Amino acid sequence: MAGKQEQALADLAGIIESLTSVMMPEARFQQLLDGLSGLFPCDAASLLRLQGEYLHPVAVKGLTGDTLGRCFHIEQHPRFVQILDSFLPVHFPSDTLLPDPFDGLMAGYSHTLKIHDCLGVRLQVDGEIWGVMCLEALTVNAFDQMKPEAFRAAIAIVAATVKMVTLIHQLEDNVAYEHALNQTLRDSGQNRNDDKILGDSPVMKSLDQDIHVVARSKLAVLILGETGTGKELVARRLHRLSTRNHAPMIQVNCASLPENIVESELFGHVRGAFTGAIKDRKGKFKLADKGTLFLDEIGELPPYIQVKLLRVLQTGEIQAVGSDKQTTVDVRVIAATNRNLMKEVREGRFRSDLYHRLSVYPIKAPPLRQRGTDILLLAGYFMELCRGRFGSATICLDDKSKQVLMNYTWPGNVRELEHSISRAALKACYDVNPEDDSVVTISPEHLGLESFDERFCEKETTPATKSLRSTLDRYQKQIISECLEQHNNNWAEVARSLDIDRANLHRLAKRLRLK
Repeated sequence: MAGKQEQALADLAGIIESLTSVMMPEARFQQLLDGLSGLFPCDAASLLRLQGEYLHPVAVKGLTGDTLGRCFHIEQHPRFVQILDSFLPVHFPSDTLLPDPFDGLMAGYSHTLKIHDCLGVRLQVDGEIWGVMCLEALTVNAFDQMKPEAFRAAIAIVAATVKMVTLIHQLEDNVAYEHALNQTLRDSGQNRNDDKILGDSPVMKSLDQDIHVVARSKLAVLILGETGTGKELVARRLHRLSTRNHAPMIQVNCASLPENIVESELFGHVRGAFTGAIKDRKGKFKLADKGTLFLDEIGELPPYIQVKLLRVLQTGEIQAVGSDKQTTVDVRVIAATNRNLMKEVREGRFRSDLYHRLSVYPIKAPPLRQRGTDILLLAGYFMELCRGRFGSATICLDDKSKQVLMNYTWPGNVRELEHSISRAALKACYDVNPEDDSVVTISPEHLGLESFDERFCEKETTPATKSLRSTLDRYQKQIISECLEQHNNNWAEVARSLDIDRANLHRLAKRLRLK
């Protein structure tokens, strides 16, 4: 027996030394239990972690493999209740009438076999109950001769190891969280602070008032507006003026999420949940905890995800793909869409209950054509950006260009204005003599703007030698290209705009060599 205990102590020393190695928490707990079981006259041992009203096995020794898949409701197991209520180890001798939770679960024995001796102890980390450790023996009175001081020393080692493993896991989890958060912020550009909204037109003053009214509340906000009206900018300003501005705003473009991964992207997944899930991954809701989640193009979410999103908004609980555990998050949701969601609800494509949850406080981002002289303010802002980008002299508009900008309908709104100014500035800079340091002036020729209707109604003189197919191809290519520019290369929006099935649009675009 002495030799067995010496080996067990050596195993425990190895466990403590291995804490610096990279290892999953479950593997660390199993290693701990394997080394610990040699110190005691037991046939089985288990570590169970407390989560709510349940105890979940995290490591077992001498018990059947399916034990790790079980979760024990504490109220249904009076032995667990006694262990959790006691500061001292609890011994259940063979004549105890209370049923043992592990009866029939001893590895290599009949399911009818009952355990004859049991010892349980509550484990605490920093004053909080972490879980329990149980020792099981098939021999009657197996634990009677065990020295109390040796057991207390072993429990101290277990508690210290559990605390260290918990701290290490928390540190690893925090590093993974920060990495995922930083990557998400880089991908979505949310590390920017440019939430200033330019404009002093009446519709923009009304928008600014709405933002200030709702920003510091906990209400969900639905931002409505055409493509390119600056809905993302409104969301960023709402977040910065809110009480959550110390935490991140995570952005998700629902239109760009493939349907087979949208649930994982939003709610996360656990390792092994599906092919390719080689490690746990936090979803966007978890990354946005204590902050804001901006769901852009909310109307693109598939129906089954709408159901799950509604539940999160109602309960604040998320469940990762492949997990049976629920996690509570504190997230404010801001959604945006250029669709008529009420029409989508009437036609059965969007859930009415989710719509009403999201639109507690709707905000309208006005189209550029309603903003009057704001167009020139924005043009000045974009020209200054171009000056720094191109390293040119001051860039300005001549009087005719200003009139062109004011008269144009701007179907692509602010985004189209930005792209138009960038192209025109580049052309104007190209036309300037390199030795001339004078102001770069944008003319109507540089802008190249014309009526959107005229561009589509423009007649083309086609030589008789051209086939009908090639003529139609050129016309289709022109229409799709124009729509792509208006909708910032959003293929889903182009498909809706042209009233064509998205799959058919992609096939046509490939044939026309647009993709």
